[in-house]
Amino acid sequence: MENMKILVAVLILLMCSMMGCGSGGETSDPINTFEPLPPGASASSPNVLESIEATSTGGEAIVTLAFRDSYTGQLSSFAVLNPARVVVDLPNTDNGMGQTSLTFYQADLRSCNVLHVADRIRVVFNLLRMQPYNISIEDRYITITFAPAQEQQVEN
Repeated sequence: MENMKILVAVLILLMCSMMGCGSGGETSDPINTFEPLPPGASASSPNVLESIEATSTGGEAIVTLAFRDSYTGQLSSFAVLNPARVVVDLPNTDNGMGQTSLTFYQADLRSCNVLHVADRIRVVFNLLRMQPYNISIEDRYITITFAPAQEQQVEN
């Protein structure tokens, strides 16, 4: 019985030391610290991808991703050569389109798939052949331009 009382007392002391009970002085409580978020960022509500539209002009395919709020996140992208794909990761973003697959047939852009991966969405663009691409962000829109690769002329 005496051992049980000692065990309970030790557990209470451990819990108090972890929670800062009865310290009487100023303590640093990492749970209650406040760090402001950057403008436009929200910890509780991710941005929402509302639409993806594609057009073509002069052999270029131009894709516009529209969001509910200004896009302030850091996106990342990479290309896969075979099959030809460009992948764009959008952290802290949800798919609000109600669909996960779109077909385009604009220049060499064929389709895209929108996948939810952990804390982000991944947009995979399927291409007829690999092309250079450029991504720009302006307010609520991300524009991706797929430019046809420059054909090299061979002289005889």
